Amino acid sequence: MIANRELSWSDPLLDIATPLTAVLGSARMSVGELMELRRGATILLEQTVNDPVQVYAGSVEVCQGTVYAQRGHYAIRVETLNLMAVESAGGREAPARDAGGA
Repeated sequence: MIANRELSWSDPLLDIATPLTAVLGSARMSVGELMELRRGATILLEQTVNDPVQVYAGSVEVCQGTVYAQRGHYAIRVETLNLMAVESAGGREAPARDAGGA
């Protein structure tokens, strides 16, 4: 049910495209450090290469997974699914996530 409405697989609402955002990691930097960034600089993220990537629909985390390459594009293999978060959001704004200053 979304926003107090029961959905069936033939419901046109299910055909609406929604942008997804994959968050690879985050970091915190001072304004001074940001001002000193130059092309070629490296920003070390808090996450390790083995940590899962979070995938958001709007501000709602819908799944986590691992990054890999497929046909020359980045792809995410879904490891954990959180569709209850999408359903419980019901069109309402979910709590903002901490972008970690990155």
